[in-house]
Amino acid sequence: MNDLQTPCAGSARRADSVDAILSRRSSTESYEERCQYALDLVCVYLQEESAQRLEQCLRLCAFDAVWEAPLRNVSYDGLAAIGANYQKFFRNVRDLRFALVEQFATPERVFVDSCVSFTMIGDAFDKGPLPVGAHARVRRLNTFHIADGLIRRVTGYEIWEQDAA
Repeated sequence: MNDLQTPCAGSARRADSVDAILSRRSSTESYEERCQYALDLVCVYLQEESAQRLEQCLRLCAFDAVWEAPLRNVSYDGLAAIGANYQKFFRNVRDLRFALVEQFATPERVFVDSCVSFTMIGDAFDKGPLPVGAHARVRRLNTFHIADGLIRRVTGYEIWEQDAA
């Protein structure tokens, strides 16, 4: 494991476009460069993770990527299914907030510990544990599997809490 633990806004800034990150796919040689590339790739993915930028976000994933949440027993295979899941989420939540706790990487894995909060205004999650109308706070540990410079798999472990209104 590498000890690279830069905050998401550190090395890859909002100005770093999807194209800029993808242009570095084959130019990373050293272990440290590959770790930094993996961190930057996931950072830009998280920055683009919005209803308005979803298409750009998904460009950072392999066409046959998998996104799964094992504790809810859900899995989405391929970009179409992943995109549909994100669209459902963004249509059905309000007041979305993201806070990075920490992250670290190897060239093939990025681990992101974060907290997300939102209000559910509709059916936002397959097998979600909280009802519509709930104010949710979710602690997430996501593991991003990186291969050929793209995200191949995202596994998200979630701890759900219902906030008081």
